[in-house]
Amino acid sequence: CIVPVDILVSVCRHYTLGPERLTLNAVQVKRVVETVAEFPGLGERIKSAREADARSLSQICRETGISRSYWYQLEGEDLRSPATEEIIRKVESALGVDLGVAFD
Repeated sequence: CIVPVDILVSVCRHYTLGPERLTLNAVQVKRVVETVAEFPGLGERIKSAREADARSLSQICRETGISRSYWYQLEGEDLRSPATEEIIRKVESALGVDLGVAFD
């Protein structure tokens, strides 16, 4: 499903130089769209890849910037909100695996 998540607003100042100096304020609006998909068994694939890695979980977590508790939530598929694609890509990169997460 596709759900509008957030609308970001910024103020942009435009200046025209010349005999008369004109300042024009404009508001730029950007829509951010979130796509959420389910990937059954993803937690188990993460756990298997981690267990096959020689490094400790602490080392992997330091490399990815993911806390141990969150990592265990990923593996247990027990998250309060969906994991971001950025987190999954960090896990893939650290473990050198493709977890099969794709949004088509």
